[in-house]
Amino acid sequence: MKKLITTTILSLLITAGAFAQNCAASFTFSGTSANPYLVQFVNTSTHSNLPGTWVSYSWDFGDGNTFNTSTTMLINHSYNNGGMYGVCLTISVQDSNGVLCNDMYCDTIVVNSSGGLGCAASFTSTSSAGNTVDFTNTSTQSGGSNYVNYSWNFGDGSFATGLNPTHTYSASGQYAVCLTMFSMDTLTGDSCLSSFCDSVYAMGSSNPTFCTASYWVDTTTSSAAAINVYNNSTPLTSASYVTTYLWDFGDGSSSTQQFPTHSYASSGLYNLCLTIISVDQNLDTCTDTYCHTLGVDSLGQVTFKTNGPGFTLNILDPASIGLNETVLNDVSIYPNPSAGAITLDLGTQLVGETTWSLYDLKGVNIANGNDSDIQTTIDVSGLSNGIYLLTIENGAAVSNQKLQILK
Repeated sequence: MKKLITTTILSLLITAGAFAQNCAASFTFSGTSANPYLVQFVNTSTHSNLPGTWVSYSWDFGDGNTFNTSTTMLINHSYNNGGMYGVCLTISVQDSNGVLCNDMYCDTIVVNSSGGLGCAASFTSTSSAGNTVDFTNTSTQSGGSNYVNYSWNFGDGSFATGLNPTHTYSASGQYAVCLTMFSMDTLTGDSCLSSFCDSVYAMGSSNPTFCTASYWVDTTTSSAAAINVYNNSTPLTSASYVTTYLWDFGDGSSSTQQFPTHSYASSGLYNLCLTIISVDQNLDTCTDTYCHTLGVDSLGQVTFKTNGPGFTLNILDPASIGLNETVLNDVSIYPNPSAGAITLDLGTQLVGETTWSLYDLKGVNIANGNDSDIQTTIDVSGLSNGIYLLTIENGAAVSNQKLQILK
């Protein structure tokens, strides 16, 4: 089905209302500077995997070409000319009695005549009472762009443009919000289009927000056969909170375990979503969802897999991470967990200047410092909830400490 795009809205989601709970069409796309007319589409659609059903996909690339398939999740399509195209993917789930579910997802792509620009849409959100959500645009771009347009789809039928909008929902609940950025260099004609979607929760007058769904990928221990993912959502189940988990593995399978293991039958990119529901001792309920696309290539790099067999996904507990301390056995950090500042205490082992480095569990260096005192105060108020590694060096002695941020 062709779409004529005449407005500044760059993304369109069409849902077959009564059947939306059974299937959801979606895709991502990317291009290369080596061949700017070649666009790679990744089918990230989901559907109920019921016995006796089968699924088919229908692509409309917006240039008069279509493609129908029942299995292919990675599509390469070459355009003859640069320009803007409306691409639509339709998913159909059927059984012997007919169609059970139809859903369509459309997005606008820009095919460039050159690859001088790069852009990546992203945002964060903050919910407050009254169903109001503040959005912070964290998109990035590279190259010589002198025109940028941002288009917001708030997931409730409302749209907006602008950098950092605030939106008030008519009812509390969870919404899928998408940001599309279009960047152009008007002198060279180079352009870039990028979309990013995430789930936000509009809270009413009393809906709490004391939980955060989150996980991170351990690129160090992951391999071509297995991806290791740490569930560092907060709060975890404890005496004060009862938390339930729902993992959507992006291939029609799911799990309610806190740390499940899942095997993918085939290669490709998968949209892994985690939804948590936490209930505190006052019976207040908090819900949050986090999604990210992941996969493994044949070299064991955690990006995507283009060929070969499937792989295993291992969800792990960050508390199981162990560190071997050397020489500086009397080193301590407190409070731990911390929400604002920590004190690094070297005991009686100080010799000259001490240096410290703070890393997240992906190995990214976040902060560094040095001091000549027995005790050093480190501000960690700007860090997000999770597990971090603190490396302390004093002379030839080294100590590694595990730090938890919990706000």
